[in-house]
Amino acid sequence: MSRISWSVFLLTAAMIGATLAGAGAPDVAVPRRWWERVWDDIEAFKRPINDATARTKTGDEPIARKGRVFSPRPHGSPLRVKTWRLRSGVSLCVYYCEIDRIYWVHVLGGPKRMNLVTGPYTLGRGPTTTRPVTTQPAVRPAQESLTIRLEREGRGPVAAGAKVPVRLVLVNTGSGGMWVNVNPALARIGFRVRGAGVERRPLGVPGPAGPPARDDFVLVPPTGRHVIPLDDLSTGRTRYRLTLDGRYEVRATYANEHDGRTLGLWAWTGSVTSAPLVIRVVGQAP
Repeated sequence: MSRISWSVFLLTAAMIGATLAGAGAPDVAVPRRWWERVWDDIEAFKRPINDATARTKTGDEPIARKGRVFSPRPHGSPLRVKTWRLRSGVSLCVYYCEIDRIYWVHVLGGPKRMNLVTGPYTLGRGPTTTRPVTTQPAVRPAQESLTIRLEREGRGPVAAGAKVPVRLVLVNTGSGGMWVNVNPALARIGFRVRGAGVERRPLGVPGPAGPPARDDFVLVPPTGRHVIPLDDLSTGRTRYRLTLDGRYEVRATYANEHDGRTLGLWAWTGSVTSAPLVIRVVGQAP
């Protein structure tokens, strides 16, 4: 899944105003179809389709996937699409969500080859109340909507004392898209290891992590997953070394307290622990 990538160029207000005035838009005197209602809304509230500062915020634009367009809201429903070709090489493409009664306006073409998306706009509400200040859903994702698995390559035994590369798999079990913090320097990942010979080796105190950035968060779709590879059973402070022949059980814990609100997101927060990963160790470490 990838979000629509928009390159934004400014088109003058005078040109767009003249373009819309002679567009030959559908007759909306008695609006019946959704696109008639949307067109009527655009004209009634003078939606800012020529102002680059009004473009859709990152993370709140429609999502393109497999040739279709979906809402970025937690329900992720498919959007209706309608395009009008106007004068001066300009087209207006509208994406409409029937569940939320919101729409986005996508302006394409023109002498400056503008590609600008604005919205979402709530049908029937003026510009003072339609543009959101953040991309937060109404509520933070529930703790139970995220589960994790600990996996490793292969099923064979591991030599005592050797590194044990693993991967932490974050799974979205909720009904909508979920933002998760995937930066191990900010989201804490820990291990609990049980077995015959568990050695804890300190790795020192890690340096302070910077504030969360937009790239630290990934949007995981419903039933989707994100994999964090780890080259050993180690956290920022400790490495777990399996030193004696025998059977070991390893559990991973993922914890995040950065909700992303300062970045216009509302990410999953809390702590969740995996089922045990069983590792068979042979030999004895030096």
